[in-house]
Amino acid sequence: MGVKPTRRRRGSNPGRSGSSKPRPVDYLLERGTLRGLLSAKEKTDDLIRFHWDYYSELARQREGIKSQIRDALNESSSSDFLFEGWQRAVKWKHGSHPLSAFGSLQMPGGRFNI
Repeated sequence: MGVKPTRRRRGSNPGRSGSSKPRPVDYLLERGTLRGLLSAKEKTDDLIRFHWDYYSELARQREGIKSQIRDALNESSSSDFLFEGWQRAVKWKHGSHPLSAFGSLQMPGGRFNI
């Protein structure tokens, strides 16, 4: 014994086009004013300007000590490290570009997997 499905009467679906009365909207997704939009745009422009100035200053400072940064990296690097049991993880579609940095963006494992 199965359950007999009930049939809907034609036009009883409020989402269906051609229904007799429109479905009321009982929620508001967003509210704002023109003044609010202009204020948000101004704040966004200020934030973008701040980040541009901030990162430009950092780049200027790095440029001033570039040789010191390079020397520190060279001194701390190990030139006699032997890679054993490591392999380059390259997807087949990128196999013709094995030195591409695309693999470093992939998760998990990044560029090299042991």
